[in-house]
Amino acid sequence: MNFTDKLRLLADKVNDSIIFKQRIWDKRIVGDWDKFWSSYNALRDAQEAIDQWKTIKSPQRLEMYGLLQALYVQQDAFRHAQESLGVNPIHIKNDYPDLQSIRLARAQLVGHPSQTLLDKTSSSYEKGTRAHTTIGYNSDSKIIEYIISSGTGSEMKKLSLIDSVANQELLLGSEIDKLLQIIEQEDSEHKVIFEIGGLEKILHTSTYLASKLYSFERDWEYAQMSVRSLEAIYSKFKEEVCERYGIKNLDDSIHIEGLVSEVQQVDKVLSRVAHMHLNREQVDELDIDVYAESLNNSFRRLQRMAKEIDKEFSARDACI
Repeated sequence: MNFTDKLRLLADKVNDSIIFKQRIWDKRIVGDWDKFWSSYNALRDAQEAIDQWKTIKSPQRLEMYGLLQALYVQQDAFRHAQESLGVNPIHIKNDYPDLQSIRLARAQLVGHPSQTLLDKTSSSYEKGTRAHTTIGYNSDSKIIEYIISSGTGSEMKKLSLIDSVANQELLLGSEIDKLLQIIEQEDSEHKVIFEIGGLEKILHTSTYLASKLYSFERDWEYAQMSVRSLEAIYSKFKEEVCERYGIKNLDDSIHIEGLVSEVQQVDKVLSRVAHMHLNREQVDELDIDVYAESLNNSFRRLQRMAKEIDKEFSARDACI
């Protein structure tokens, strides 16, 4: 699997994740939703630029500038993606010297060649913490030769752009693999809690109870009992759904838009039906039947959705 394929897989995993998609959605007010998808787009766009560079036989200076900037942007974007997902970001300077060398080369060659601060807390030409770069010319346009000068002397350096690209794709690719494993593991552990299912079972009698709310049900007291039972079942169902998706209320969900829409409909109709049965003598029977039919249809749809959610959280799916 190449680097681009891994990026696509990462986006798909986050988009399908119970835990991580909801996590960044919940923190959208502080920017995490936009931050992740912006980071993903930057990773993808930078890789597209890198892949285009690979096809150029004799890159010119503009391509060198663009490639080093793409590599730099890609590193930042991956760290920002990790941060938005609530995962400890990689520490490039301490843990990945090859990536850090790319960042330094970018600063010296195309970021701040006329003056590079090697130590921002102590900028001194005499001490060698402030340097100046002169780029040489080489017949091999994918190898850059340059001189770094400071008060401590001058140093001739050589940078292979091909090696830089290969190293970054390898290292960031391995970090994407780790991130994918974290997403899969946390989702699996969460799903296991609910692997027995139960949502469909909660709603098992809902359509039966709803059928007792039509006008032809002459036992008004039984109809009112059916309403109360249906309200209790419905409340339990919503609580269980919230637990599965890690949300406080269904309106916060990013996963189950169809169910949320149906629930909003039931909220309105169920309260209306309950009011009708409390004041049945003052309500037209046709009105009761219209609302009862709507409620019955909604609970049939919720039963199907509950079955789908139970399947999603089943032991078989949790182990994938």
